[in-house]
Amino acid sequence: MSNCLLLSRLGLLILGWLGVSCDGPSVSSQSVASADGSTLRMRTEYWPADTVTHSADTVVHVPATYRLSWVTKSLNDNAVLDTVQDDKGKFLIAGHNYETKLQAWHNSQPLFTTTLTKELLGSPEEVAAYSWHSITYQGYRKEEFIFHAWMSIPDSDIGWEGEIAVDKSGQPRLVRLLDAATDE
Repeated sequence: MSNCLLLSRLGLLILGWLGVSCDGPSVSSQSVASADGSTLRMRTEYWPADTVTHSADTVVHVPATYRLSWVTKSLNDNAVLDTVQDDKGKFLIAGHNYETKLQAWHNSQPLFTTTLTKELLGSPEEVAAYSWHSITYQGYRKEEFIFHAWMSIPDSDIGWEGEIAVDKSGQPRLVRLLDAATDE
């Protein structure tokens, strides 16, 4: 067997073990702790691998000129779990975490590279069930680049919005949370 074929089969075996499918969500079961501490087996639907990236860039004149470029991509980790119910009963949806890599240049010289994640909008416990979705540039205020961020519970329209500032050294911070919202 050729090395390429062996690696290909090994990759498919690993993806299958992780619950990743090429043609849609795969289904398996997972142990979940119940409220009384006992362990339950629950059906789990895993999101397929997401290879789509979302990128954008802008040039900011304030009076100096900055170029910002950002790319949002999936971590393909099936780590965002949400309990839902259908006609077969309760089950888990396992979605992906996403992150945004933000880069800035000033006078064609690299200024910073930083990574933005959902943890900017809340503690890991608060945002565990949410998936980072989009980030858009809003403007420049008080020596900081301002972005609008959105995250939601997978396969729902329940989400949070926030305003994030990134200073010229690449340090991000939450400016404010906007009302919890639905994407309608």
